[in-house]
Amino acid sequence: MYRIAYTLQILAQRTKGALESWERPKKSGIRVREILNAHGGETYGGAYLATIPAKITGKLMLRQQFKERSEAEKFAEDTFRGYRKQGQELFALSDQQRREIAAHMALVL
Repeated sequence: MYRIAYTLQILAQRTKGALESWERPKKSGIRVREILNAHGGETYGGAYLATIPAKITGKLMLRQQFKERSEAEKFAEDTFRGYRKQGQELFALSDQQRREIAAHMALVL
């Protein structure tokens, strides 16, 4: 427990405060935040977590972790863009199902 607290303290000193969290795109309700990858009291670096709220998905909250900030922000923006176009129907299919449909549509067209 002491190692985790110490690691968090060192990280906070490096980042000049707490881990960062922001909304992307603005006024969407989708949050992107920095997180620590820790296991067994050891910290293995950081990542970025995009959180899509249940009010957008129509089901449960959706969380996706990325290594790069730009990847997390792109995921948040693409998800919000899809939600604005298709509403909650966007989340009715899994990513794999959407890819399969897109591949079959290319054959049909």
